Amino acid sequence: MSVSVEVRGLTELAARLDRLPEATRNSLRVFMAPFIIELREQVKANIADRFKSTGPLYQGVQSEIAEDTSGISGRVFVEGVPYA
Repeated sequence: MSVSVEVRGLTELAARLDRLPEATRNSLRVFMAPFIIELREQVKANIADRFKSTGPLYQGVQSEIAEDTSGISGRVFVEGVPYA
C-alpha cells in the first residue's frame, strides 16, 4: 500500500500567515495553548499507566508553541531521556 500526498499553495499560505496581524497571531497562540497542554498531559498519563512509572520518561515530557514564517504550531516531545 502506498500513500501519496500533494500539497498545493504552501508558499502562498506561508505568505498569508506571515502577514497576519500580531493580534491574530496572539489569539492563535492563546487558542492553541490549552490543546497542547492537554496533549502533553495525556502523553504523561499514558506513560504512567503503561509503564507504571512517573520517572525520567514521564518527567521529560514537555510541550511548546513554536512559531516561524510558515505559521504557529504546537509540539509535545521528550527531552533529556536518551532512550526516548
